[in-house]
Amino acid sequence: MFEPKDFDRLDYWKSLSDSDLQQQFNQDAIAALKRILQELADDKHRDVEILPDNFVELVRKVSSLKQSGARALGDALIEAGKFIERGLYEEARAVYLEHLDLV
Repeated sequence: MFEPKDFDRLDYWKSLSDSDLQQQFNQDAIAALKRILQELADDKHRDVEILPDNFVELVRKVSSLKQSGARALGDALIEAGKFIERGLYEEARAVYLEHLDLV
C-alpha cells in the first residue's frame, strides 16, 4: 500500500546524481519504487521488474510523471478557480472532471 513518505523519498532521489542514486538501490528502495509505480505509472511500467540496471531510469521517469501531474493539477485548480470566482460552477466542475479523466 502506498505511503505518503514514498513521495518524500522520490523527491530526495530526484536531487541525487545518477551515481549517488544508484547507491540507494536496495530492497527497501525497490519496495518504495514499486508502490510509487502503482500510483503513477501506466500499465506498461506499473509491474516492471526493478533491477540495478533500470533503477535510476525508473526513478527519473516516475519523478517526471509526478512533476507533470502536479503541474497539470495546479493548472486545473487555477482554471477552475477563475470559473468559481465568476460563479460558473458547472464550468469549474467540467475542468475538474476533465483533469480526472487525464490522470
